[in-house]
Amino acid sequence: MRRLSILFLLLSAPVWATISSSTVWEVRQNGSDTNGGGYVSTGTDYSVNANKNASGCSACGSATDNLSTTDAVAAGTTTITSASANFQTSIIGNIIYLAGGTGSLTGTWRQVTARASTTSITVDATVATGTGITMNIGGALASPGIVSAMPNFASGMIIYVKYSATPYAITSASIGVSGGVIQTGMTVRYIGYDTTRTAGNTDANRPTLQLASGVASATVITLTTPGTPTGYNLIADCNGQTTSRGFNINSSYGSHARLKAMNCTNGGIVTASGQHLIHVEVAGCSSQVALQMAYPGSACVNCEIHDNSVTGANGGGMFINTLSYNNTGRGFELIATANNINSNWITGAAYNNTSGYAHANLTGNPLTSILQITAGSVFTNATAGDFSLNNIAGRGAALRAAATLSNTFPRGLTVGYRDIGAAQHQDPAGGGTSGGSYTFVGKNEEPKEGSSPVIPYSAGGVAVLAIAYLAGKLS
Repeated sequence: MRRLSILFLLLSAPVWATISSSTVWEVRQNGSDTNGGGYVSTGTDYSVNANKNASGCSACGSATDNLSTTDAVAAGTTTITSASANFQTSIIGNIIYLAGGTGSLTGTWRQVTARASTTSITVDATVATGTGITMNIGGALASPGIVSAMPNFASGMIIYVKYSATPYAITSASIGVSGGVIQTGMTVRYIGYDTTRTAGNTDANRPTLQLASGVASATVITLTTPGTPTGYNLIADCNGQTTSRGFNINSSYGSHARLKAMNCTNGGIVTASGQHLIHVEVAGCSSQVALQMAYPGSACVNCEIHDNSVTGANGGGMFINTLSYNNTGRGFELIATANNINSNWITGAAYNNTSGYAHANLTGNPLTSILQITAGSVFTNATAGDFSLNNIAGRGAALRAAATLSNTFPRGLTVGYRDIGAAQHQDPAGGGTSGGSYTFVGKNEEPKEGSSPVIPYSAGGVAVLAIAYLAGKLS
C-alpha cells in the first residue's frame, strides 16, 4: 500500500518540464500576468501584443483563430483540446497559459509544439487531467519579475521589457509574484527597449522599474550565480525607499550595459568581482556609496556617477573614461589595500565632490598619472552635458595630449597625443594631434551607437592604452 501511495503521488504531481531555452518573453505595462507571454519559433508570435487572442479583441494577435477559451480539456497527456479555440498552425511555438478547471490546475505556462486540428494541439509536457481549463493564448506579461521565478524558466531565454512613459511599479520585495522584483541565477538576458526589439538596441527611451512607496529592504534587479545573467537598457528607480538597491550583480562574470540606478539608499549598483559595466549611470543615491565594484576583475567603462549625497564610487575595480561629480564625499573612494591600489586604474574625471576627487592612497599607484587642475572647470559646458574639453589655459588646455603614460609607447618609436579624460578634443580639419574619440554619457544623454571603441579586458588582465586620469576638485 505504501508503494502504491508513493506511486500515486508521483503520477499526480505537477510536471514542470523546462520550456525551450530559446523562448523569448515579452513584458508590457498593459499586458497581463496570465497571458501567454512568450514565443519560440515556427508560428506567429502572439506575445508582442498587449492582449491575449479572443473573439472581438483589440491590440491582440488574432480575433478569429487560436482563441483563448475556458473550455480546454487535458487528459494527463501532452494533448490539449478545445471546441472553441479554432487552432491553426500559426499557434505552434507560442507559450500558452493554463489554469483552473475541474482539476484545479495551478497556473502554468506551456509551449505549443504541434497542431493536430482546429480542436487539438500538443504541448511540451503533460498537463494534469481536467475540463473547463482556462487557456490564454498570446499577449504580453505585465510584471518584469514574474518570468524569473517560473519553475520552467531556463538559461538561454531572453526577456524583453517594453518602455512605457509610466514606470513599472514594483509593489513587492518578493520574487515570482505580480509586481515583484527581478531575481535570477540563470544565464538569461533582461533587455529594455522602446521601438527596436533587439539585444543591442540604442533606443533613447528605457523602461523604468520603480519601487512603490512602502516597499522596504528591496533590490529591484538581482543578477546572481550560478549563471551569468545580463542586464541591458534598464532603469532601476529605488524611489528613496528604506534600504533599497537598484542592481545587485554577483553573477559569474558578466557584462552589463546602459543601466541606470537612481534614488537608492543601499547602493545604486553593487557588483561582485569580474563584472563589466558599460555606459552606466548612478544618480540621486544616499546612505551608502552609489557605485560599489568588487576586486578583482571589475571595470566601469564610459560611466557617469553624479549628484549623489554620498561618495560616488568605491571598490577595487577599474574606472575607464568615467566621470564622478557633484557627490557628497569623494568622487572615488577606492579600497585602500596594497593589491587594490595597484589595480585601480582611472581615466576620466572627478570634480566638485565635497571631500575631493579620490582616496589619497591612489597616489601610490605607479601606473596612474595624476594632473591636478585647480583653475576651474576643464569642460566646455558641463551643466548642459557637454563634457568636451575647453581650450582655456590651465584648465581644458592642460589636459590636451597630456596622457603621458599612453602617449609614449614601450619601444619609444611611436608617440600618441591622447587627452586625459573621457572625451578627446577634435582638431581643426587637417590636424592630427588628438587621439581617438570616446563617447561620454551626459546627464540626460544616451550614447550613440558605434561611437565608443572597445577596450580589451579579461578577468586575468586588462589591456588599456590610456592609463591616466584627471585628479582635482574642479569648479
